[in-house]
Amino acid sequence: METLIPIEIPGHEDSPSSGSGVTALIRRSVDSPESASFLTALKRQAESFARLHPRATMKVFRSARESGALEITIIQHFPTQADHDAWVNSVEFQSWRNEIAPPESGSVTKYIGMQALFASGSDGPPRWKMAVLLILAVYPMSLAISEWFAPALAHIPTLLGTLITSVAIVWMMTYVITPLLTAIFARWLNGSK
Repeated sequence: METLIPIEIPGHEDSPSSGSGVTALIRRSVDSPESASFLTALKRQAESFARLHPRATMKVFRSARESGALEITIIQHFPTQADHDAWVNSVEFQSWRNEIAPPESGSVTKYIGMQALFASGSDGPPRWKMAVLLILAVYPMSLAISEWFAPALAHIPTLLGTLITSVAIVWMMTYVITPLLTAIFARWLNGSK
């Protein structure tokens, strides 16, 4: 499995956002002769991003291909859709697109809620870490359902009770518990693979 090496970006060390928000994943392959100028542009753009969007977070990782090309993975997380839209509609975003993530490269993927946790390949945490995190999320939900929901739903038909329980679990997992655990365990999840 490839090793992703963090790149230090000023102002974005450890400031996880609460809630599910919107996560943008940007992947760029930069040829070796262009890598120094790309990294300089990336740091300049990251400083601008940090200044304009202090509620958002950004993590940058690099890895090298055998060809010598530099693989860059950028994860931007916005607490709300409105924060993401403000970035996309800003003048600075046009400069970002020109220098860092041009639209023709097809390198930008947008995730909402738990989608970012399940990004494929080397983009996300190892599967075993995701499984541990989901167990930590599901176990208390199962206990809560058994203790509080089951007695309250005992007087309605089983199919309807199961539907209500399923909707409650999925909603809580997607919008509350998993984003919270992902923020709390961010360092561990994104640590060495």
